[in-house]
Amino acid sequence: MSALLDYDTGPLNWVRGDIDAALQAALGRIQAYSVDVDLPNALSLARDDAHQATGALRMVGLEGAATLSGALESSLDDINENRLTASDEVLRALCNAM
Repeated sequence: MSALLDYDTGPLNWVRGDIDAALQAALGRIQAYSVDVDLPNALSLARDDAHQATGALRMVGLEGAATLSGALESSLDDINENRLTASDEVLRALCNAM
């Protein structure tokens, strides 16, 4: 039997709305920052949203999705700590990944 058929979707159904809301909030904050870079804390709050989604995904055992969400979180952290420049290309890639 495949792992997909063995996966219990019950726990995911309980937190899916929270995951979707966190990722939508992060996407909205990144898009807002793309339009106005003077928005204070936009990318820091987007990182917090991605962190929330990562935790929820790990909690329900979706490690692949959690890894992607964690990479988004890490990239936003790198931007906030000035280790990565928030160029148009980087912001577009983050939006596409969300």
